[in-house]
Amino acid sequence: MSENNLIVSEEKNNNLFNRAIKNFQNVIFLSNKSFKSIAVRIKRRNIIREYEKYMNIGKYANAIKRENIEKKYTISYNAYLKALNEYIVGNIYPRVMENKGTYDENKLIQEYLKIAELKDIDYMEYKYIRQKFLLNRDLYNVLPMENLYLLEIYKRFYIEKMDEIYKTIIKTYSIKLMQNNNDNEMYDKIYTQIEEYITNILPYKIELDIENKKEYKSIIEESKKLEKYKYEANNINRIKYIEKNLILLSISREIFVYSLPLVAAEQCYIKLLKEARELIVNAQDFNKQNEAYKLLISLIESYNIHLLSKKVYWEDTRIREEYNKFWKEYQRISKLENIDYDEYQRQRDSLFIYYDLKLLNRVRTNKYEPIKEFYRRKLKELQGLRKIKNKYILLKRCV
Repeated sequence: MSENNLIVSEEKNNNLFNRAIKNFQNVIFLSNKSFKSIAVRIKRRNIIREYEKYMNIGKYANAIKRENIEKKYTISYNAYLKALNEYIVGNIYPRVMENKGTYDENKLIQEYLKIAELKDIDYMEYKYIRQKFLLNRDLYNVLPMENLYLLEIYKRFYIEKMDEIYKTIIKTYSIKLMQNNNDNEMYDKIYTQIEEYITNILPYKIELDIENKKEYKSIIEESKKLEKYKYEANNINRIKYIEKNLILLSISREIFVYSLPLVAAEQCYIKLLKEARELIVNAQDFNKQNEAYKLLISLIESYNIHLLSKKVYWEDTRIREEYNKFWKEYQRISKLENIDYDEYQRQRDSLFIYYDLKLLNRVRTNKYEPIKEFYRRKLKELQGLRKIKNKYILLKRCV
């Protein structure tokens, strides 16, 4: 009778204590049966719940209600990050220090310590790099989630947060670059963040934004070009390295318009142009020089299409007028592409070289003399490749 009474009691009394026991049983399977693991799961569920409300914030006309939702969402997000951080510090770090950690755990702690070093150097960079690291780490625990509805909400939360984080990081780097355009490390950091975003975040964003998928068409096509540079582009093969960064820059003009300001993007293009010119001058053989020359033409074209053509403010009005003439000529030449490709290519290359040579002539230094000499030879070569028009005149036959 006591057993029967107990069973009846359990079925009827779905009180707070019983629900707490059930929740405890749901999370007890986590690694090491750690309370820090349990805390991560609880905080994760909280952020999903609060983000779901935040997604529907537009429904509420009451400003105080909206403010409370935003406040609770921010508090839940900070608590979630804190739980993730405590799990790494309290669970994984001690195991690594005792040489009991796995290969992945050792690698994770190395990355964590590297990020921690930024705290005293640049707190803003540390703050957002750390958030990105923690969210990335927990994503792999979320993806196997059985509840597809909660998974969908978490993905939307993850994409929105990561989108905000990447844009803030790139903006931070852009400001530093504008302050010091000779900081080579900052250029690499910008390219790394753009590539990470395209590889890790953009696919999820496109997947969730099905209605506007057509808007991503050009970005998807450009991003596919990055595949061939996956194992080739490095500091040893400078041509491949510059080619890859050129693709990243062109995509960034679509995604990071405000995070990577025009001034910073222009500095990136100018640096790549300088490197391409140096590759032409220092090439050991004709093939390498020709490869570097084709890269330079692609750079000049991308620089003009994706950046200068959209530039609004010009410090020198004369340079702006010169560019307008150049742009009109380029548009005229572009019409030849589907009519006579060889002639289009000849005229386009001549225009680009002549325009770049004109820019270099403004600089009062002899360091550009080798590339200027190459340009002069190339212009003569291109002028000599003009097609002879197929004309004929009928002459009267002399008797």
